[in-house]
Amino acid sequence: MLQVGSRLRSLLLSIGSGVLLWLCWPTLSTTIIVFFAFVPLLMLEKELHQTNKKGFWRYSLLSMLIWNAPTTWWIWHASPGGAVFAIVANSLLMTVPLLFYAKTKRIYGNRLGYISLIVYWVGFEYLHLNWDISWPWLTLGNVFALKHWWVQWYEYTGILGGSIWVLIANLITFHVLNNPSKKITITALKIIAVIAIPIGISTLIWENVDETGKEIEVISVQPNIDPYGEKFSVPVQDQFDKMISLSQQKMKEGKEADLILWPETAVQRENSQNREDLMAENDYYLSIKEMIKGTKTCALVGIESWRKVPLDSDPAYTKFSTVGAYQAYNAGLWVDSLSPQIYHKSKFVPGVESLPFPRVLGFILKIINFSQMGSYAPQENRPVFSTSKGVKVAPVICYESIYGDFLGKYSCEGADIYAVITNDGWWEDTQGYRHHNLYAKLRAIEMRRPVVRSANTGISSYITIKGDIIKQVGWWKEAVLKESVITSTKLTFYAKYGDYLGRIAAFMAVVFALSTFVRKKTEIQ
Repeated sequence: MLQVGSRLRSLLLSIGSGVLLWLCWPTLSTTIIVFFAFVPLLMLEKELHQTNKKGFWRYSLLSMLIWNAPTTWWIWHASPGGAVFAIVANSLLMTVPLLFYAKTKRIYGNRLGYISLIVYWVGFEYLHLNWDISWPWLTLGNVFALKHWWVQWYEYTGILGGSIWVLIANLITFHVLNNPSKKITITALKIIAVIAIPIGISTLIWENVDETGKEIEVISVQPNIDPYGEKFSVPVQDQFDKMISLSQQKMKEGKEADLILWPETAVQRENSQNREDLMAENDYYLSIKEMIKGTKTCALVGIESWRKVPLDSDPAYTKFSTVGAYQAYNAGLWVDSLSPQIYHKSKFVPGVESLPFPRVLGFILKIINFSQMGSYAPQENRPVFSTSKGVKVAPVICYESIYGDFLGKYSCEGADIYAVITNDGWWEDTQGYRHHNLYAKLRAIEMRRPVVRSANTGISSYITIKGDIIKQVGWWKEAVLKESVITSTKLTFYAKYGDYLGRIAAFMAVVFALSTFVRKKTEIQ
């Protein structure tokens, strides 16, 4: 029998947590495992503490690597170097709140120690949602994307509420398992209650969601253009003509469409084309305008655009060429009967689309040519576009759709529906694009807004305000969908106040960390 505190036992506990966290993640349907996934790691920390042994950080890092690698390995298809960096860096960052928990628990005891785990972890997740190397793909609250009917209360808490739920369940399970003298019935009831009560509350909310509102008819185009081949080898005009043809197929069917969605970067930038101040004369824009002429249909089209800027513009986002100083954008072009309107994507994939901490690392732009990697410029505000029926549309481009607090600003600006345009083909046929589609269900619940997705390839879908997918088309299929969705104008608590749980946790984390450091230093003296 293995001795408590042995290296082999410690290794098995470390591996156990990592494997459980991987097994509970979408698209596997074993979500319930998440309520016990941290227990082996918590047992390991206790045993190391009792035997006065060090090395918890190594075992924690191993757990996080085992969770991260098989869950997000698919980044490799888009960028091998980016995949290695994301997996290693994210695992290291996830280890930090665990180490702080161990330090605080050893100084202040179990009760404050357990509270500190929640505070440190949620504070970390909040930071990871709001800095330049943001990669919140594995935020614990995302684990319920497959079981969205469990978390209808996200309209009050956002996904960080789900993270807190997961951690509390793990701590209670760990606590009762470490008190075997208690009656088995009471022990079982505690574990069941912490899982069942939030699900019961979610069920009550689910039954009372108001699904009355304006109906909007949306066409979603999925052209299925290979992002590694056709996207750059097939003439842009041919790709454009394909999307025009697909759109027209559904425009002629049934009720008149209110909105047409084309995916991210559907219209690429060619040399000097797609200049924003000349967009009203752009051939692509005029062709789309001609397509919807005589109708009340509007279109949101993914486009790579640019504009000239003064020489003293923000150096973090400014490039130089024969045209002078300019900024490039991954944008959404709104086409209706009026003048063109443009939204610039503002949440970027670190490294691939923008240089992290550009004001500090901006000198790299002078050494490395980012012309093929993006280096896009953002915009500050969250504009909404209006259809002919007066329905307010929030333009959301790809990676932006995993940021609840960010999208809440659209609801505060009056958005009635979220239109997500994306290009998920970079990840090949893996769990990556499936995660992306499932996470959109959580945004629908948080905002109580329908979400319609147009993917170049991946999954184009229609999601109700309850998070139900009512129609979708899968991987590597050329398709065009048309469906009615019911919009909503209710402003949820979460849309108003955003990641307030994260802000509270981040503040408390600083207090806990400082008090732990001061107390430890005092004890040493």
